Amino acid sequence: MNDDADLLVDVRAWLEGRGYVLEMRVAQLLSGRRIEVDQGYAYTDVETKKDREGDISALVDIDTEDDHWHMLDLLIECKSTNDPWIGFRGDKWGNGPWTAGSYMDLDCALCETMLVRFAHLRRKAAPVYSLTEKRNGTAKDHAYEAARQATSAALGKYSESKLDGHEDASIISILVVPIVVTTSPLVLCSLDENGEVTLESVDRMNVTVARLDTPEPGADGLEVLVVRERALEALVEDLEHLTDDWRLEVAP
Repeated sequence: MNDDADLLVDVRAWLEGRGYVLEMRVAQLLSGRRIEVDQGYAYTDVETKKDREGDISALVDIDTEDDHWHMLDLLIECKSTNDPWIGFRGDKWGNGPWTAGSYMDLDCALCETMLVRFAHLRRKAAPVYSLTEKRNGTAKDHAYEAARQATSAALGKYSESKLDGHEDASIISILVVPIVVTTSPLVLCSLDENGEVTLESVDRMNVTVARLDTPEPGADGLEVLVVRERALEALVEDLEHLTDDWRLEVAP
């Protein structure tokens, strides 16, 4: 009996230092909001062409119009870390990021509303052009790795080859939202007018991950929402209400 007790204490200590329990907490939060959750989903990495496993895919039912379903697919990577993650704010120009979507129809008023309002929601988070973890020496950069992995999941699950020919293409539209959830503090870094470093603690960041392999020619990469665990529920609530009263905006 004592051996069993010692075993469980040892396993608990091991789990608390890794991301498994964080992933379970995130899934529990989403399921509690009646969101369809798929833990350990599969996708094909666009770089290696090998199968990979993502942490959580969560389908959020947004609205239905004329028997056409409109949904969000939250592709969530979970990182249970302690050291601060630092996002760098600065100038960035270009053609903009690729927004992953499956069967999004620009002639559909609701699809257009989803895209426009999602762009506004992303701007609520501090925009950063780079993300790193405060770490020593050559230790793994969990922040950069997680953001990059979130974009790989979006590209792998919703690559160009999968956007056409699906039997449900006429009845479903999905907007993909890459998200990283972390237990680490988030720190925004910028320079003031005198070139001095300015630091700010935040709960959300919107990082542009540079990639040249997006389906849209010329796109700069993908944007990933990075959020502290304590602020995840507020973000999910914002996403759930993405299209509230949208019909009033398009009414003739």
